[in-house]
Amino acid sequence: MISQFFSGTLAIGIARASTIILGFVSMMIAVRNTSKEEYGAYVLLIVLTAFLAEFMSFGMTLSIPKYLASHDDASYQQTLKATVLAFRILTVVAVSALIFAARALLGRFMDSSLVLDLTVYMPVVFGLSSLSLLFSSILRGQFRFAAMGIIEVTSDAVELAALILMVVVFRMGLRGLFYAKFISGASYVLLGYFQTRFPKKLRINLPVLKELLKFGFPLQLQHALDFSFSRIDTMIIGALLGTGGIAYYEIARKIPDSLMQLYSVFASVYFPISANLYAREVKEKTENLMNHSLRVLTFLTIFGALAAVVFGNDIIRLLFSETYLPSYFAFVLLMFGLTLNVLENTLGYSLVAIGDSDKPLIVNIVRTVLSLIGNLVFLPLAGFVGAAIVSLAGNSAAIPLDAFFLRKRKLRPNFIEVAKPISILLVFSLVFVGLGAASLLLKITMIVFYIPVCFVFSVITSRDLALLSREARQTMAKAFKRVRLTAAP
Repeated sequence: MISQFFSGTLAIGIARASTIILGFVSMMIAVRNTSKEEYGAYVLLIVLTAFLAEFMSFGMTLSIPKYLASHDDASYQQTLKATVLAFRILTVVAVSALIFAARALLGRFMDSSLVLDLTVYMPVVFGLSSLSLLFSSILRGQFRFAAMGIIEVTSDAVELAALILMVVVFRMGLRGLFYAKFISGASYVLLGYFQTRFPKKLRINLPVLKELLKFGFPLQLQHALDFSFSRIDTMIIGALLGTGGIAYYEIARKIPDSLMQLYSVFASVYFPISANLYAREVKEKTENLMNHSLRVLTFLTIFGALAAVVFGNDIIRLLFSETYLPSYFAFVLLMFGLTLNVLENTLGYSLVAIGDSDKPLIVNIVRTVLSLIGNLVFLPLAGFVGAAIVSLAGNSAAIPLDAFFLRKRKLRPNFIEVAKPISILLVFSLVFVGLGAASLLLKITMIVFYIPVCFVFSVITSRDLALLSREARQTMAKAFKRVRLTAAP
């Protein structure tokens, strides 16, 4: 089981890490070559179009892989692909027309002429995002994960190159950001189209379409709630604080969001293994897997939160310039919130793995309602930092709910092991604030001492390191063996 975890996470994680790094470099270039108001407006429109693209997929982003993977009949697969592409094109045309019609309404909502001017780009971004989601879903259903990784990395590399050309070389500013997004999206769509091998004639098969929509709708509702919880704060910040507030908050959340993308690699391995263990009626191992995962994930994410406390200002200054130093406190809160988010997601995946797929929907409804109300209350009081506080509160309320549903199925999350690294973080943070630590040596000392302290309190153990060392050696041995076989005449 451990070998499956290690090899699976490593294989998927390499491609994901590459895209995160490329995206990070792109953001660094963008924020240094546009004003915070311009960058905030760009982020707002990208978030809105991403939500539209996902919401207007009507759940087919989730149902397409399921039905492609469940049918070996080539004729059915071609019919399905022709149906979903034709339906997606019609959806893009209809929604693009609605975007143009709603431009004035959006401008009044944001009270920003800049946002109103930029809405002309939304139909193009929406169309490219929608088609990219479609092609990604089809490739997943065909188990072509390597092709997905190659396309994803290629399109991100194209975006970075286009960004350097448009923004740095030609000094196109905000327009350059959108042009780079267009070029990147077009490259993804073209590569995805040729990889998915569509039939020549596109027509909608109504029974197939109905089946896909029926299966996907409840899953889409849950996904929409999850997206709303994670991104509704951006839209409320834009409405109450303007695009400058969005820019500050986006800087604060960039690193936590990037680390959540890495967590999704872990989740893609954790979920099937957990489901397999529970299906074989091995409850004890299912519970152990969940609790060991919670313990190790908390250790890693709390280490990141401590680094944010100690080096947060330095990180922001180095990566994004001094303009964004006001993002420090929100950055620290969101890095701690990353720990709660990871815990909540792991518990949620555990619920789905044991068959309680309706329970995460209940949890997401609670989180979304709290997020909406909390942001409306705290943003006027605390500015964009209020959004970080609300995010913490939402996950803090969701975790006990997850635990309650798991305990009803006789699976008991061990929160004592989770509380240990959180307590260490709180003590270290109080020491840091109390000393007013500005010395680089003291900062490094606090970071270095975190690991031995975690050993003392058994947050991590020598057994963890032995397992990690063993799996690393086995993986390297397999890699060298493949290299020798490839090089052999």
